[in-house]
Amino acid sequence: MSMIGEAVSSFLHVHTEQSNDLTESSLKAIKTQTHWTRDDLLNGYKQALLLEASADGLTAPWCEMSEKELAGISAEDEERMHVISVNEDNTKSFEDTRVTWEQFDGNQAQFNVSGYAWPWNKTNVVDSCYTSAAEIGCKLASSDRVAQ
Repeated sequence: MSMIGEAVSSFLHVHTEQSNDLTESSLKAIKTQTHWTRDDLLNGYKQALLLEASADGLTAPWCEMSEKELAGISAEDEERMHVISVNEDNTKSFEDTRVTWEQFDGNQAQFNVSGYAWPWNKTNVVDSCYTSAAEIGCKLASSDRVAQ
């Protein structure tokens, strides 16, 4: 039986008059499928959510990755490029943040970029739901600046 068919069948068994054994096995099947959905099916989505802001909320991994990708540099040059990000919250206006950079150790460069993940209004969403940001903003260095 397909996974969807098993889920529907189990749901119907739980919500209709059935033997205790069938109801218990149906509940077990639903719980197993719930774990599969959360841990396997949604795993890629959950990993993508981690890129919006670090677990501590201080850095913006998406912006760090984007800086390297959008600069269009070679893999060799990417090793010399170091990116540090700051994830802005509501304590400071995102528009007031600045991108800085400095050169060190001859041919190494460090870029400080900033990001902001604009959340959905969480009062309208059940706590157990996964919701991505409504908007992700990044202030990055231009590819011309990176090429210097």
